[in-house]
Amino acid sequence: MRRVHEQAEQGEQYQQLHHVRNRTAGAMESLFSAIAKHYDAINTLASFGFDRLWRKRAIDKLSHALAATGAPIDRAYIADIACGTGTSSIVLARRGAEVFAGDVSYGMLRIGEQRKSALPMQVSQRICFTHCDAHHLPLHDTSVDAVTICFGLRNMDSREQVFAECARVVKPGGVFMCLEFDNPHHRLWRAIVHQVSSCMVLCVAAIFRQNSKPYQYLLQSIKDWPGAAYITEQLLTHGFEDVRVYRLGFGIASICIAYRTA
Repeated sequence: MRRVHEQAEQGEQYQQLHHVRNRTAGAMESLFSAIAKHYDAINTLASFGFDRLWRKRAIDKLSHALAATGAPIDRAYIADIACGTGTSSIVLARRGAEVFAGDVSYGMLRIGEQRKSALPMQVSQRICFTHCDAHHLPLHDTSVDAVTICFGLRNMDSREQVFAECARVVKPGGVFMCLEFDNPHHRLWRAIVHQVSSCMVLCVAAIFRQNSKPYQYLLQSIKDWPGAAYITEQLLTHGFEDVRVYRLGFGIASICIAYRTA
């Protein structure tokens, strides 16, 4: 568990060096902290209840990819970026991985820490929640076996910089895995998906008497997201290879797996 404790110390150094964040990062932090309590429910509704199944499938794909590199998941050190409330981080830790779980939202991380405290010691000690900006990760070069991003990439400002950071911190031959919403190719199916998910998510805001603007932002971010083709292009541009895309839910979401050029 030494790497987890080392990264906690690096996270503190990062906070000292980057205590003044830009306006965009601050706005995103406020937005996601405001909806942190209901964020997992939003993902469940937007995915028609398949988000946890899709996470499991994505981590299964990651596990197979890591095994192929000679770094099985139960001996891997993984950076889970935009970790939110830690849903994916906990699954990774249960599989035996040491996990650096980073997010820009203090509200999300507080919930993640609460969930961590309820875990068995042998699982909780493998997770290090850290407040950080994915555009400037507090990790050493080539220090992790894999980077994972689940339902978070589309919400990042300068995505090209995020891809560059992922390439920087992953070891040569290491793995990148992204699970993200996508836009179905079929126009009618796409319209149905967007309409139904919009109704369900906005109902959450109404039921809990929340400001609907953050929820509307999340829905719009899904509609505007360029999808797996964009991720593939960026991965190839930033030093990854052998990109594999797995479509989920008739195009509602996708898993992208790639390997860092050795």
